[in-house]
Amino acid sequence: MEDFITARRPLANGVALYRAPFWSPAQRAFLKEEIIEDADWALVIEELNARLH
Repeated sequence: MEDFITARRPLANGVALYRAPFWSPAQRAFLKEEIIEDADWALVIEELNARLH
């Protein structure tokens, strides 16, 4: 996980995590849906977002 974050940070200011260029379309959809629905993965996604910005 640390290697993933190190290799991909920082995301440009204002770029939503799900819009980052390194996700596949399915991954983008999953991230966006989980955040919108405040689903089980939302906290993990928010932490990843913070660590990439």
